[in-house]
Amino acid sequence: MVYYLQRIDERSCLMVQENQQQARLQEPVLVILQRLCMRHGSTFEGRRAAAARNLDIHQKVPILLSEIYRDVLFPTKAMRNPDCIWINYRAVDEVHRLEKGCVVQFHDESKLSLSVDIRCIRRSMRLCERYLSFLNS
Repeated sequence: MVYYLQRIDERSCLMVQENQQQARLQEPVLVILQRLCMRHGSTFEGRRAAAARNLDIHQKVPILLSEIYRDVLFPTKAMRNPDCIWINYRAVDEVHRLEKGCVVQFHDESKLSLSVDIRCIRRSMRLCERYLSFLNS
């Protein structure tokens, strides 16, 4: 399971998976997201448009990768921001506040420190939860 995707530079990104497996990929984050969506039968643009419409949002739109596994990735910042990290909602165990930002703890006890307010992460997680509930109804 993908835990998160993080941009390294314009042409590469880091994919972190369970048990702290890391892979440096020689493609931008958005290309990797497009491939992950295609693997599950849709386009990134289609997934984004569906989520934006059903959640009535236009910014920081979560992307459903897999209905079966309930994998939904959400951005920590604006999608085109170089510091944006895409986190898998299903992989998150807890979120803790820091003085300047927060720490996301995953199911395998690994952690990711972010310079993002905890309220933003919690809001994104609520959106993911709401979207999954909508899809199940």
